[in-house]
Amino acid sequence: MKKILAIFLAMGFIFLCGCENKHEKIAEEFVLCIAEQRFDDAVALMHPECNVIGDEIASYFAILEKETSIKFKDNFNLQSVKVEKFEDSEATVSGEYTKASGIVIGGSREFTFTLKLVENDNGYGIYKIKFRAK
Repeated sequence: MKKILAIFLAMGFIFLCGCENKHEKIAEEFVLCIAEQRFDDAVALMHPECNVIGDEIASYFAILEKETSIKFKDNFNLQSVKVEKFEDSEATVSGEYTKASGIVIGGSREFTFTLKLVENDNGYGIYKIKFRAK
């Protein structure tokens, strides 16, 4: 009986670690897409219910570059990421919500970021992006 309980506990731990890792990986991949200016690849990380195109993501970061005088191309590095579940009563996409937030270095400046992620019957992905200079 103890062995069965230990197996279930281990499986639960592995499952929980895998979920958090999935959210961290999407944050890492999104930052890499921005650094390499692969905006269409960044769109592939968005939730299927979000109608976003690569040009919109490119414009978002072009405005941020202009506001901060920083060029992100090949100089946008993820420093840390923290993952947590949360409730979003204002979301336009329903499902189970997770927030990946952290710090990115762009040039000589630090930026905080939040990627809001959702998982539902239609898929999994980012539905809201927020990057701000510190």
